[in-house]
Amino acid sequence: MSAALPSPVPLPAVGALPPSAPLAAWVDHYWFSQAANAPVTVLLPDGRVDVVLERTGTRTSVAAYGSVTARTTLTLTPGARYVGIQFRAGCARHFLDAAAHELTDRAAAGSDVLKFGLNEALDANDPRTVIARLDAALLRHLRRVQPSPARIDRLIAAVEHLRGNVRVETLAAQAGVSRRQIERDFLDAVGLTPKTFAAILRFRHAGGRLRAGEPVAEAALAAGYTDQSHLSRDFQRFAGLAPTAYARGDVAFLQDSKCPTGDDDGFSLIEEGAS
Repeated sequence: MSAALPSPVPLPAVGALPPSAPLAAWVDHYWFSQAANAPVTVLLPDGRVDVVLERTGTRTSVAAYGSVTARTTLTLTPGARYVGIQFRAGCARHFLDAAAHELTDRAAAGSDVLKFGLNEALDANDPRTVIARLDAALLRHLRRVQPSPARIDRLIAAVEHLRGNVRVETLAAQAGVSRRQIERDFLDAVGLTPKTFAAILRFRHAGGRLRAGEPVAEAALAAGYTDQSHLSRDFQRFAGLAPTAYARGDVAFLQDSKCPTGDDDGFSLIEEGAS
């Protein structure tokens, strides 16, 4: 008699899985939410584009969500399951027909903007199966288009490396192009001006330090803010919260629960609302 196969690792309510190695340069992670029990979810700006599959019963719809520029509340379908692809900043351009600025603060039907097919993924129920099929579909598309690095990739990498603490004029001088050209590059690829993208990265860096328990004044200095009031303005702008309220975790954001880990199964065990 053969040994019984081990049961699959139970999935958390909300979690994430990193992409396969060949996709890591373009896809940050896949994420899932197994059942929408809350009527809404709250998103914070992160400078990324997501493709989201919503499954209700036997029906699956697909939408592409652009970068948001402020705290955004999205209505959820009760009982629906969600799986998403979050692209790295600027990398959705290889997979979508729409320029990123056309999606900023809005969503578009997947059938209108996707360059690749998702038919196999649409029929699956288990998030692991959906994600495996999404990964395969993206890999097939990459083999066809074979994207090569461009100036915008180097610019985005520079802003990310400095966590937003760089002036647009400096980027333009280093790239040997005008400030206006840099702005066009960012709007087309990221959906944001370079100044806004940099501000979002600085806010997110400060937010991570605050959630780790660092005092507001120290987090502001470490993140490159000129003073604490500047940090407070950005937190009101991007999170709708004072820095102290954000640090306490008074509100659970979807991004708090989506963190790929180095574990074998790849899923985070942090559930929405967990501290």
